[in-house]
Amino acid sequence: MTYKQPGTDSFFPAWVAYYKALGKPIPQGLPGCNPGGISKSDKLTVLGDLLLP
Repeated sequence: MTYKQPGTDSFFPAWVAYYKALGKPIPQGLPGCNPGGISKSDKLTVLGDLLLP
């Protein structure tokens, strides 16, 4: 998984702040997936919408 801005060697500032707050290094290059990418999979079927009050 990558936390870097496309076409650069720089991390997105939001990830820098997030992992700094956790006190952990950014896990650049380790196995993982992006939830946004998962949501676009052709292996998923939308069953409906969740309506919140």
